[in-house]
Amino acid sequence: MKTCTKCFIKKPLTEFYKNKKHSDGLRSDCKICTKKHCLDFYNKIKDSNRAYFRDRARKWRKNNPEKVLKQSHKANLKHRYGITPEERHRMLEQQDHRCKICGIHESNKNKFNVDHDHKTGQIRGILCRNCNQGLGFFKDDISLFVKAVTYLKENM
Repeated sequence: MKTCTKCFIKKPLTEFYKNKKHSDGLRSDCKICTKKHCLDFYNKIKDSNRAYFRDRARKWRKNNPEKVLKQSHKANLKHRYGITPEERHRMLEQQDHRCKICGIHESNKNKFNVDHDHKTGQIRGILCRNCNQGLGFFKDDISLFVKAVTYLKENM
């Protein structure tokens, strides 16, 4: 048990966020008081300083585009697919920098995505955005693709 320094109520240790700087490894104020403090701070800066912080962040992103793209892209690849940007680039080289379905070249200013099986998480290849979204719209269901082909043949 620990007493919150804000509300002065004795609570179980699970009611406190972790903080390595404190001797017991927990914040001195409970989770409820911490949330209230953060909300109060947000509401206080909401009108006066919010625009300042937003503009400062935008300016930094504008002046450091390579860092922003590199950090977000790298983190996204690692988190979603477990690969590095270098591994993605190697995969794209093996495909001659072309979409595995339609064959459009990367130089055509198209966005290329990592395609994966949603059930197993297995990476299948690199596709242009249109082909990747097409697979997604059909929910990777081959019978839906067959129906779509039949429909197109009947209506051409």
